[in-house]
Amino acid sequence: MGTIFGDALIVTIWLGNVLEEQRAGLELISDYILRSTNDKSATAAMEDLFCEDDDKQARTKLAVNAIDVLVQAPYWSRVWVIQEKCLGPFNPHILFGPLRFPLLSLHNFLEQAHRSHSLRLSVPTRASTWRILKLVELMLLVQERRQESWTSEGKQDTDLSRNEGDVEMLTLLLMLGRLGGAVDLRDKLYGLMGMMPEYIARYIEPDYNKPVRQVFSEFAHALIIGLGHFNFSLAGLSNTGLNIPSWVPDLTDTWDPSLWGTDCEASGGHRPIFRVEHHGLHLVAAGFQVDVIDGTAPHLGWGKSGELEVWNPAVQPSSAGADTIPDDFKTAIVRTLHRDTSWDCDTGTTVLDIPWLGSSPEVSTSRTEAMRQRGWGPVLQHAKYADLVKLCTRLDEYFQPWGRRFRSFFNNVDVEDNETLPQCRQPNAFVQSLDKHVGVVYPIITTEAGRFGTTIRPVLPGDAIFVILGCDGLVVLRPAEEVGAYQVISQCYVEGLMKGEAMARLARGEFTLRHVSLV
Repeated sequence: MGTIFGDALIVTIWLGNVLEEQRAGLELISDYILRSTNDKSATAAMEDLFCEDDDKQARTKLAVNAIDVLVQAPYWSRVWVIQEKCLGPFNPHILFGPLRFPLLSLHNFLEQAHRSHSLRLSVPTRASTWRILKLVELMLLVQERRQESWTSEGKQDTDLSRNEGDVEMLTLLLMLGRLGGAVDLRDKLYGLMGMMPEYIARYIEPDYNKPVRQVFSEFAHALIIGLGHFNFSLAGLSNTGLNIPSWVPDLTDTWDPSLWGTDCEASGGHRPIFRVEHHGLHLVAAGFQVDVIDGTAPHLGWGKSGELEVWNPAVQPSSAGADTIPDDFKTAIVRTLHRDTSWDCDTGTTVLDIPWLGSSPEVSTSRTEAMRQRGWGPVLQHAKYADLVKLCTRLDEYFQPWGRRFRSFFNNVDVEDNETLPQCRQPNAFVQSLDKHVGVVYPIITTEAGRFGTTIRPVLPGDAIFVILGCDGLVVLRPAEEVGAYQVISQCYVEGLMKGEAMARLARGEFTLRHVSLV
């Protein structure tokens, strides 16, 4: 499949016929899509779409309905679509009924729409839009890797070049594969084989006679051998009912287990020490325990109405270190929200430096109007700010890290006092911070040592936090029914343990390295 699509001179994507009642809206946004040849022109097109005139309300409603039809076309949901989009050497074109436009122009337009408050896209539409944006991001990465391979033909493929070029690509590929539909669950892997790096694909022999559990376990083993690390495995328990080992990524689970962290190196760059046992279903890896989950914020999720709901209640911190606030709590919180170990928190333009709002920025109040007058308009209009406000409001209602309300970590908390609101002198820097903010529904945690962090899947107080050699993230483990074995619950980010700090303590004899059996 990789050769077929890779050698294509023209790739055209047929989305289907356009119904008569859909034509007006799709023709409207098609004009704006065609104008969106780059970021600048896409911004201008979106501004024109929302220009103030007598037709704005009707035009906006038409555009919202058309975007919904476009991004939720059944074609986008197929797992085999990923190769069709990404392996061609040129920018594909979209053909939807009589309308035709480049995929890259669609990406530029949707990127602006995704950020816009004016469109008020529904949660399903935003999710579908985000998936298309990531699909194009993957396409561009694949094309970049192909160009690099042409210019470096004959050069040795080092571990470093593999990691730099392929980790992001594989993360996107596996995430999109999870979201794609497939009749045969084995196609969640085999449908992506045309895009797998050769040093991973060589260990995979497609065989539709093998059970899904075995197919995924062999793939996890191939990832570890090919990449030389655990970052794509140690994925955590899924709830799909397929009985996949907890260290194996369940490619049928739509919840992406990737940490999506920046500059994380919890095991200090050490390569894995491991063996696979019990017919490839058990993993024995070298690691050591560094902390324990203590408090867990409410597990949040998006409801059908688009509101951020509490799916599981919070458990307040209770250990001896629970009230020991770090000297630099701001760094602990901000870097955790971004999952970025190197984010500069002394700029005065972090998400904690935005005045506390406590209600939707989309609703006009005395607080939002006062903020607009002081230059906070670009922040209020940012789509991710609305999500951040919802997250922080829920945390403030239900969780008290270090014994304090969450709002107390923000500046300008009193929403009734608008006289002392600061002037926003660096709106672009605040927008950059909001662009970086990801993962509204990732569970927030505190640890017995008083640290602040976040996991990918829900965890429980008492779960152990381990460093596993060869994994850049920390790993949350829970004892399994099998004596001496553990189940992987989730990877996690805990500020203060993500740069190899625990490895230095291991070298000083404060921890003991041991073999950890994962089932």
